[in-house]
Amino acid sequence: EYKTYKENFLKRFQLTKLPPYLIFCIKRFTKNNFFVEKNPTIVNFPITNVDLREYLTEEAQATEKVTTYDLVANIVHDGKPTEGSYRIHVLHH
Repeated sequence: EYKTYKENFLKRFQLTKLPPYLIFCIKRFTKNNFFVEKNPTIVNFPITNVDLREYLTEEAQATEKVTTYDLVANIVHDGKPTEGSYRIHVLHH
């Protein structure tokens, strides 16, 4: 849901079907004419029972049985924007 500035009204998007997996990508690097910068903000994300029911249409809420997701992997970049390495954490039972 967001407000447009040109038309000055609220736009809302709703999901009609949930996928088996969700992938979130947070843009960490920005580049301008002088340098590349890394956004160091810590993102707190719940690792279990992320419920997306409220983002579904009413028809989809009636048909979707499972609307919760659990975090199963995370990728982290360590180091400066122009160098460094990536680590991955994967849940494995």
